[in-house]
Amino acid sequence: MKSLWKGSIAFGLVNIPVKLYSAVEQKPLKIRLLHKDKLSPIRYKKWCDACTEEVSQDEIVRGIESPRTSTSPSVMKSFTPSGPKNPRG
Repeated sequence: MKSLWKGSIAFGLVNIPVKLYSAVEQKPLKIRLLHKDKLSPIRYKKWCDACTEEVSQDEIVRGIESPRTSTSPSVMKSFTPSGPKNPRG
């Protein structure tokens, strides 16, 4: 842990080095969603609306939503990124 302040206390010819540290160490809280009645953890399932079943991770692709017409408000288009682009040239 890094000290907040460094200094020394002098008593005549004697110097005593002093370091000041924070009294509280910050740690991130891990918050889980729980069922209200049973206090059991809630899990996230990947679910397909079209075939109404759970989908595994290897069956999932990324897509962009775009409006087509007024009859079909949004259609998913799959894409593959061409690679990282450097915006600075």
